[in-house]
Amino acid sequence: MGFIHLKIASKLWIFVLAMIISVVTVAAIGLVRSAAIQAEGQQAQMTSMALIQVTTRWNGLTENNATRNYAMTLSAEPSISAAFKDEITATTNAVSELQKQLETMPLRDVDRAQL
Repeated sequence: MGFIHLKIASKLWIFVLAMIISVVTVAAIGLVRSAAIQAEGQQAQMTSMALIQVTTRWNGLTENNATRNYAMTLSAEPSISAAFKDEITATTNAVSELQKQLETMPLRDVDRAQL
């Protein structure tokens, strides 16, 4: 007894079941792919946020040191140089640490050129 010998109602039910199975299969594949894409997007977003935080802090500390050095250059008073000396050293060390963090981050060539 083959497919040709089945009643029309049975053939229609087989078609309906085949359609339901195919729709469920496509939906399941879509959910799996969607979850993978979402996880990849979240990872990229976390990397971007970390990069933004490190570069913002790096930029701020660098500008602070530039301002302190400029103030020391403009002033002839030794007390200003003494006041800023320890802060400049600490900030320079912090900038070095941030640069090391930037080197370990997964940056594109465009990002590296911009930095």
